[in-house]
Amino acid sequence: MGMPTPARAVASSQCMRTSRAHAGFLQPFALPTAAGGSERLFCNPRGPLLQHLHAGNMRARQLHHQSVAPSSPAAAAGDEHSQSTEFGLLSTSEAPLPLRAAFAAQPSPSEPPPKRRWGPWLKVSLFGIISVSPFVGAAFLFKSLMQQRQEEQATAMLAAADTETALRTAQQLVSRATTCVCIAGGAKGGRIISTAVEPHLPETRVLRLPTKDVIEGIPNNALTYLLAGERGSFSLPFNFVHFGISASSALLSKVTAGESLALLYVDSTSGGSVLLTGVAAVLDLPAYKAHYWRNCWEPTLPGGSSSPDYKLIKFVPSSIAIDLPSRGKAKWKPIKLSRIITEESIYWALDDGGAGPAC
Repeated sequence: MGMPTPARAVASSQCMRTSRAHAGFLQPFALPTAAGGSERLFCNPRGPLLQHLHAGNMRARQLHHQSVAPSSPAAAAGDEHSQSTEFGLLSTSEAPLPLRAAFAAQPSPSEPPPKRRWGPWLKVSLFGIISVSPFVGAAFLFKSLMQQRQEEQATAMLAAADTETALRTAQQLVSRATTCVCIAGGAKGGRIISTAVEPHLPETRVLRLPTKDVIEGIPNNALTYLLAGERGSFSLPFNFVHFGISASSALLSKVTAGESLALLYVDSTSGGSVLLTGVAAVLDLPAYKAHYWRNCWEPTLPGGSSSPDYKLIKFVPSSIAIDLPSRGKAKWKPIKLSRIITEESIYWALDDGGAGPAC
């Protein structure tokens, strides 16, 4: 059963070449020598030479079992070990310790966690959200504008029938107005004069300022007027308005002549306007001129509140006309209010012909 020397040399050379190429994947076996001994070699377990040797060993083992029956299980185990050694096989216990671990049972590799497959869907969702965002924003803006217009229409309809609502609507338009024009003249065929002004907001109560110094030895200033000034108990919306003009303005002659004036407030956002009509007078008191002075008047009225070119005008409205485009066709008939003065009180009331139907 010994392998010839040439075959042994070929097997040894193949095993050595295989061992160099597969140093980490070797299996031990015993190759019989001509002297009756054996030589331990290590070969690639997947190589053709080792597969051929295993097949020959299996055939020889079957023939041996058929000819010789073991007397006991221990003897059978010993015969199997001797046969495997005789026919060129080594058990794992005879292999070197570093290689013996390769034949032990290895734990099965754990399965990798499943990959998340929602990555592409997330990208698609983000792209969809970004794509539809402008349309969603436009839809919300359109809806908001529609709601605002409906509210304005409802307010305009109510303002035409309710005095308090009409006054509140006029105050909102005046506070949002970007332009105010003072108009004078036109009576008895006279020339109409108009100029842009920057008035204070309409006041509701009369202001009384101290005529003497509040602190002895210190002249009154804007701060002392603000702290020491007293407001009257009577309150009325659009009671009066203060604004400044130049002494060289043609408007001053209309005021001193006692002609009626008008202040037109225009809200460029809604297109609404408020026209206040009444009379005015020059308030030439230093305390009031200093209190009502506005820094925004400086470019057209240089010199401040003490400048002789600065004239303070106190305007008292007697009528209010409200123009609301949200009323539709009824806008051509403005909502009108008049100041009513009786022995008991002073108040605003809607004119009978001023409230037209809202469309």
